[in-house]
Amino acid sequence: MYRLLAMISFTTIANAIEPSEEQLQELLRKEDSAAIIAYDRLQETVAKVATNVPVMIFEGLPHQNREKTLLAEEIGSKNCMQRHHFWFYRTPIPLAVEHEKALHELLTDRSSFLANMGAKKCGGYHPDYSICWGEGLASIEFHFCLGCHEVKIFAAGVTIYCDISDSAFPKIETILQNYHRQRPPFRSSYTPMKKL
Repeated sequence: MYRLLAMISFTTIANAIEPSEEQLQELLRKEDSAAIIAYDRLQETVAKVATNVPVMIFEGLPHQNREKTLLAEEIGSKNCMQRHHFWFYRTPIPLAVEHEKALHELLTDRSSFLANMGAKKCGGYHPDYSICWGEGLASIEFHFCLGCHEVKIFAAGVTIYCDISDSAFPKIETILQNYHRQRPPFRSSYTPMKKL
């Protein structure tokens, strides 16, 4: 009897700590809705991207919907971590000086971003790279989804979810592709589509 109660208690605690896939998707939908509404705070947020602070890039793991098996393999065999509910390889990649300058110009230019136009048919938002600008409470983190041309921006007290402008996207993509280190080649029959 006590063993059964202990097992039930452990399962209850484990479920409370680790949300189910459905619970996580619902949480992400709610966060995305609030982040789209927060778009009006974009200018004040990107203006805080400082110079002369540590900047690191984290490479994203395989896609959580289109590459589930490969994602599980990577989590099980590599040193990984979650950042804002998404998986990244734990080892940060230092940003080259010339890329830091170019990204600073792009990320502080409000015209690099547009209001989010809604879901794209690309299999769901998935950050390919995270750029952490600064440290601690003053840091700003950008999660770039290269498949759907979107970015989520995380700063103290605000999350902003928006599209990347057509003029800024190829510049950002070209820079970020220099930091592909660990993610294995895409292994799915699903072909991502462009924006609607």
